[in-house]
Amino acid sequence: MAKAETGNKSTHMYWDCHVHVFGAPERYPLYDTSDYDPPESPLSALWGAAAPHGVARFVFVQPSVYKADHRCLFDAIRAAEDRHRGVAVLAPQASEAEIAELDALGVRGARFNCVSSAGNGLKDFPALAPRLREIGWHAHILVERDGLNEVALLQREWNVPVVLDHMGGLGPTEEDSHPAWSALRMLADSGSCWIKISGLYRKSRVPVTFTDCDRLIERLARLAPHRLLWGSDWPHTWFFHAGRGAAPEYGATLAPLVRTLGEGDLLNKILVDHPSELYR
Repeated sequence: MAKAETGNKSTHMYWDCHVHVFGAPERYPLYDTSDYDPPESPLSALWGAAAPHGVARFVFVQPSVYKADHRCLFDAIRAAEDRHRGVAVLAPQASEAEIAELDALGVRGARFNCVSSAGNGLKDFPALAPRLREIGWHAHILVERDGLNEVALLQREWNVPVVLDHMGGLGPTEEDSHPAWSALRMLADSGSCWIKISGLYRKSRVPVTFTDCDRLIERLARLAPHRLLWGSDWPHTWFFHAGRGAAPEYGATLAPLVRTLGEGDLLNKILVDHPSELYR
């Protein structure tokens, strides 16, 4: 198993299930920078950061600044034939031909961003859910903890697999009795919800190491050991806002999992088996 601290390589290609790439604005125009204005963050830089940690497969998540213009995501996926996957932003009026093209390229989910000021929210979920179910995609949802109950109700009603970004908005300060944990358990018990351990720095109060999130990771591992994913959140758009300091090194985003879960079977499932099943 590749350790984030050592950079040892493995014979497996590990998955990073949450990354963004940003290209030159003259080629990939930005449509909404109300939330952040990204610097160029090309695939070559991501490869260079991830390779020492054995990570070579990526899930490119369509960022809010590009809205439904997927050209940058398309180019990133095409850079390595059938190795990478994507998550798109779909409009309810998207044609069957458009969805089929996305699927053939490697897109496996539609994003619903309930956090960013430029996000699309859940308003189109009822219109899109039957189409996602038909093609075998999941709903990729970025939501704060207080929105988990709504997600759980929608998932139950429409029977669409769900992937929750960034621990479903939960952080290290929530008590075990917090209602969000009940909603997360409802989702986990559905058997169709994946929880992504990513963006720990968004909730942590301990820079660099994020050690205050260890108990959170342990609890998620007990709650849904068969439905956990990991993502670096590279290039860490949270730090594009002034006053939040410098983004962490790539390995620092993986180190908490290695430290907390150890280099055993569960970590290998999170980095290899689970994403290979979900993004096949």
